[in-house]
Amino acid sequence: TPDESRTPREDTPTEQSEPQPQVVQPPPPQPDPVNPPDDDTEQARTEDTGEDDRSGVDWASVVLLGATVGVPLLLLVLPLLLIATAKRRRRVRRRSAPSMVGRVSGGWDELLDQARDLGRPAPRAATRREVAVELVGAFAPAGEPSSSRRSSAISGPVVGLAAGADAVVFGPGEPGQDQVEAYWRQVDAAVAAMQEAVPRRHRWRAQWSVASLRDRRRARRDRV
Repeated sequence: TPDESRTPREDTPTEQSEPQPQVVQPPPPQPDPVNPPDDDTEQARTEDTGEDDRSGVDWASVVLLGATVGVPLLLLVLPLLLIATAKRRRRVRRRSAPSMVGRVSGGWDELLDQARDLGRPAPRAATRREVAVELVGAFAPAGEPSSSRRSSAISGPVVGLAAGADAVVFGPGEPGQDQVEAYWRQVDAAVAAMQEAVPRRHRWRAQWSVASLRDRRRARRDRV
């Protein structure tokens, strides 16, 4: 125990703490690298698809190109189709005329129209026999090396068609269906012989010629 003469001091000094030196903290560890998902994962892709859109088909340009090319082509082909359709309908109408006599005379008219489209029109004011002679001379002119061969290939069918049409038109009664079909086969044979007698470019041009169509329209207008 302390002496009584010594009393404890109220102001007991406190111990001064010595400052500690600052310690530099190490940097935080780097995060683990993130591996990209494999291609076969089922996660939806969120990449920008602008590049894919740009690589698509430009339908506006396709339509514009089609119109630019298709419209002139249609304007070129459409008249040819109309001409071919008109000639086909004319042939069908002649072969299916109400009377058998009309079908035979229609076959003769088909022969004359084919000759006109081939550039060898027959004379108007002439009998059928006279027209046959004119056609033979037009498609097998004298003086050519092959004129005799062409003349024999054309004169037989054409002269026979002229005589057959006169016999049916001016004769009594009407022909039968078999006779009409045989007459049209002779028409096709005569037309084929006339086509062989002209150059190929004339045959091609005759398919789209409107000479016979205009001539028939003019003849109907004159009769009216």
